Amino acid sequence: MRIVGEGDLIVLQVGTTLSVQQVPEICRVINRLADQGGVQAIIDLSDVSSIDPLGVLGLLGWRQQLVASGGELAIYRPQPAVARALDLFYVSRQLNFTDTLPDQFTLRDV
Repeated sequence: MRIVGEGDLIVLQVGTTLSVQQVPEICRVINRLADQGGVQAIIDLSDVSSIDPLGVLGLLGWRQQLVASGGELAIYRPQPAVARALDLFYVSRQLNFTDTLPDQFTLRDV
């Protein structure tokens, strides 16, 4: 996982899978961001080809945690298989999606 940005706007690039192996590391990052308060986080799922149930639950929990601290979580361009999985778990409506990154970020930065 890579983190780009600082302050109140960050992008997390997850890699190719969002599963039980990645969730603890992302949890630590989200905990730090929530402690800061008011952080806008974007999780880049553009390269993620698979997501397991723990990854899905993580997305919901991370969004809830950031919102509770005055922030927000958006999901950047999930691949079709991941988008289908989120639909199958009935969580798509509970998440925010974006097709763009803020001007200071490019796909190469993330």
